Amino acid sequence: MWTWTFGVEKVELHFLTPQKQECEITKLLLEAGASVSARQYSVSGWAGGHNPHHCSGITPLHWAARKGHKQVVELLLQYGANPNARRTAGRAPIQEASCGNHIEIVKLLLSKKADVNAQSYYDGWTSLHEAVFAKRIRLVQLLIASGALLNVHLIYPEEKAPLHFAVALQSLRITKMLLEAQADPNVLMVEDITPLHLAAAAGWIPGIGLLVSFGADLDARDTFTHETPLHKSARNRQVRAIEKLCGLGANREAKNCDGQSYADILECATEDPKEWAVHNSRASYFRQQNDSARP
Repeated sequence: MWTWTFGVEKVELHFLTPQKQECEITKLLLEAGASVSARQYSVSGWAGGHNPHHCSGITPLHWAARKGHKQVVELLLQYGANPNARRTAGRAPIQEASCGNHIEIVKLLLSKKADVNAQSYYDGWTSLHEAVFAKRIRLVQLLIASGALLNVHLIYPEEKAPLHFAVALQSLRITKMLLEAQADPNVLMVEDITPLHLAAAAGWIPGIGLLVSFGADLDARDTFTHETPLHKSARNRQVRAIEKLCGLGANREAKNCDGQSYADILECATEDPKEWAVHNSRASYFRQQNDSARP
């Protein structure tokens, strides 16, 4: 067996050739009987700079898709590589290609019946989550057109759906694309936070208007504080967002679990902003107070 050594790792040569796009060498090895489905396992540390928990069980097709080497991907598929092979953590080649924004490889894998909704076992990410998180508009369009499920929840972070990411990133175009494709405007993440809660907390006026126009519930309540989007705007002193929500018909008298209206919270937040604020990407008071290590 031919091997190269990286630190404490020994990796079969055909794992390395996709990374170098040495298509001829890859073909030579495959013709000589190298397994197109061989897997690399790593439990010995960060060899080559890769997290062993993320890379364990990776196949040559994963490597080629990740690096954007279309010719090698084509060759491996010709030799019978499984387009839906999963790493130990559950990631499929299409997720690797999506993470790198390698659109032509995503198209190629889809043409070979790759599952557009392949979901990682350890965190629940799909290709659509990857594309929305990186604000890759063309890739989002391709995945939606190819049947990507729009309301899939992550395991981590915070059980978010793609729409939560789009709103947290304030990408109006992607938010509109998802909503026009029938994404649920009231999809819930952890603590029953809706996209409108996030938009309100961030004071994202265009997003608030767009979400409401597609049916977002103006008075949706979260689980723990029983707060509406109006309360979240007040916590972050987003006065324009408060005006926008009130103008759209939000209930000004709605009380949270402590009997506070948005006006009560706004008064408290004005006196002590840090104590009353919520993070724009989570809009949760409890998680804000108890998760200070998180960004």
